[in-house]
Amino acid sequence: MRVLGISAFYHDSAAALIEDGYFLNQTAQHWMIFGHSSRNFVEAQPEVLIAFDECGNIAASNRKAQECIAGLSGPRHVDEIFDTSAVHLHDVARTDTIMPLRLRATGAVLYARIRAPLKRASRVASVVSSSNAVHDAHADTNLDAISRFLHSRDSRIARNAEIALRIAGKHLPILILGETGVGKEVFAQALHASGARRAKPFVAVNCGAIPDSLIESELFGYAPGAFTGARSRGARGKIAQANGGTLFLDEIGDMPLNLQTRLLRVLAEGEVLPLGGDAPVRVDIDVICATHRDLARMVEDGTFREDLYYRLSGATLHMPPLRERADILDVVHAVFDEEAQSAGHVLTLDTRLAERLSRFSWPGNIRQLRNVLRYACAVCDATRVELRHVSPDVAALLAPDETASRPALAGSDSNDDERARIVDALTRHHWRPNAAAEALGVSRATLYRRIAKLGIVGPHRS
Repeated sequence: MRVLGISAFYHDSAAALIEDGYFLNQTAQHWMIFGHSSRNFVEAQPEVLIAFDECGNIAASNRKAQECIAGLSGPRHVDEIFDTSAVHLHDVARTDTIMPLRLRATGAVLYARIRAPLKRASRVASVVSSSNAVHDAHADTNLDAISRFLHSRDSRIARNAEIALRIAGKHLPILILGETGVGKEVFAQALHASGARRAKPFVAVNCGAIPDSLIESELFGYAPGAFTGARSRGARGKIAQANGGTLFLDEIGDMPLNLQTRLLRVLAEGEVLPLGGDAPVRVDIDVICATHRDLARMVEDGTFREDLYYRLSGATLHMPPLRERADILDVVHAVFDEEAQSAGHVLTLDTRLAERLSRFSWPGNIRQLRNVLRYACAVCDATRVELRHVSPDVAALLAPDETASRPALAGSDSNDDERARIVDALTRHHWRPNAAAEALGVSRATLYRRIAKLGIVGPHRS
């Protein structure tokens, strides 16, 4: 019998590889730091593995990381271990680059690559377990489509998403109300992608952007030779194009009264008659409508059909304006992340600018915010997007007297007020002490003293 000899070194290495493999499998739903003291070995043979959640709280680390880095055994935030003041780890993950991370305790440098989560930490069923509609083979897809709303820190947005998951696939007309630019179409697309029709067309029509003379042919299509200039073969309208899928009617309040009558027939009979045609065409569609207008008042004024209003409002969802959302800072970072991807290199958002953006009233809502950040990313000549990169007209509005707008930790305030301000700052900054301290206008050390004095405990330490 031949015996294969294995050295202790090889045995230890193999054991470490197996252990790390199991670790990566168990933490696939987390953000991951792959690190090594040498840049050349980060990709081929990373030693340090640190898993952290969306807010930056360290969830787990491998044995080598705990041997090399003090303090990883207990609940910690990545900002407490590494100096990440000049970079946003989520941004680095999208570029798949290797970056140096400086250890706060020793000043040593760890070269690292950041990986985004590979799978979801929870399933839809655990969030809306009473809804039988989501207990199917498409649960993960449903969550992917609606998760950014479902996990919002704004209770109204999260509630809308929960309702959306419950009614997805129920063939129920949905009416989305909200100011211009709040993201009604984005939410409608998520609704479509969360249902059984997600593989079918999603056809969007802006009823306020099409001239009255064209909206009828756009919606219902037309038969050959229906009017002068018509195509010889005719044309399918948007309603027919959406057959089997979802028809999204944006700014439904701007639809002319005569077309409201025809739309009502489509919804009631399930068939559409092309302009100039004599044979109706059967259609099977889900309908989602949106408007910034007060349809109930329009019904009272006689400018919107009452029967159509009740036909469209099977479920009514209200999207709050950006200025009122509790998760406005999250929205700022999410929009920035999307716009920064097209820059061609790593961009980070200055913390002070993010704070100012989150305090602005945003009359144009998310659409206006996106344009502002798109401009800033385009003109940025550095790696950090700051106030100087924002267009001058907007920058003037974002730079008020900071003594009046920035919350301070005044000694004369009550402990309850001070505690509320600190918890609010920590929550808005995902419990990242550096960012929260900067927003509060104090040093990191002062913030830690106040946290200890007031007995504030983070969610990751509870």
